[in-house]
Amino acid sequence: MSAFVYFLPLTEIQMSAPLQAQLLRWLSADELARVNNITRSSQRQIQALYVRVVLRMVLSRHGDITPQAWQFDYGSQGKPELIKAQYLATGLSFNISHSGEWLMIGLLKQAPDGLRVTDKPLFGVDIERNRDKTDIYPILNHYFSPQETTHLLALDEQYQRQRFFDLWSIKESYIKAEGSGLALSLKSFSVNFSAQQTSAVELNTQGALPLNESLNKRLPDPLVPLMAQSASTRLNVVERIAIDVDDSHRFSHDRDCYGAQNWHVFMGRLNQTYRFAVSVNMAVSNNGSNTINQVADNNVTSNNRARLSDLDNASHNESAPDTISHPLACATGNSANPLSAWQFYQLDWQHLLFENGLI
Repeated sequence: MSAFVYFLPLTEIQMSAPLQAQLLRWLSADELARVNNITRSSQRQIQALYVRVVLRMVLSRHGDITPQAWQFDYGSQGKPELIKAQYLATGLSFNISHSGEWLMIGLLKQAPDGLRVTDKPLFGVDIERNRDKTDIYPILNHYFSPQETTHLLALDEQYQRQRFFDLWSIKESYIKAEGSGLALSLKSFSVNFSAQQTSAVELNTQGALPLNESLNKRLPDPLVPLMAQSASTRLNVVERIAIDVDDSHRFSHDRDCYGAQNWHVFMGRLNQTYRFAVSVNMAVSNNGSNTINQVADNNVTSNNRARLSDLDNASHNESAPDTISHPLACATGNSANPLSAWQFYQLDWQHLLFENGLI
């Protein structure tokens, strides 16, 4: 299996009226309705179209299907996925997130030979921007476990806000992977950094404009060093992040799937404002084949994302539904998820248009 993370800027999206009309024809009826229902500004509508079209273009980089031919299903909490036939034909799973100026797409590709629907991994990604005006302290008891709150408050005050959004991003990626969305209490599990390890990964920018100035900033940060010092295209990523669950955690899948050895969770920072997180669990198959081999989705819908802008006024619903039945079986011990298997890319809009013969 191969694994990919894509970052794409959401600023300065140039889309002529003829191109916009052409790309709208790529969308399914439900996607088109979602885009057309955005009436507050034309730029927001263009951004919604951009997110959906870019997802299709990135999928086509890894599957032998044209961008306009991809078809999606949606889970009970709104999480998008490929229809069964296309998943079995391509082995592709994805998740998508966007915040502020950045779009993030995570992609897993399994070998399609002999693939079954029950081989599909649990997979979630999240990107978050730091919000300087959010009063984080009243929020802690609503959304974070006592262990997380204690760890955060033990840090120097200047680093507490950064850690808050680190935790938030990881928790978002986890609940998106888990599949229950906000039906899962954010306090029913803890993010544990006790065994963390920092590794440098290369951010391939061949298909992107030069990294902007904010991305190249190097500000001191003992939690997650912003960039490896050797080159601006190498990011420091923290892995070996554990997810600890308590007895109140309502599992959407077999409880055995949630052993620490079966989750691979990592996070990093693009700059001082944006961080990203990935959660993946491959222990969903009885055949033991779901490991990532070393090789050279805010979701499109917002149903399974909390709105950080609403945090100051909202009270999280701490109740969770009864356990949801799920067809996935669980095989423990499939922990081979090396960070070196992941490839990281920054792409820009013009490159994707050229790649797809649109300019």
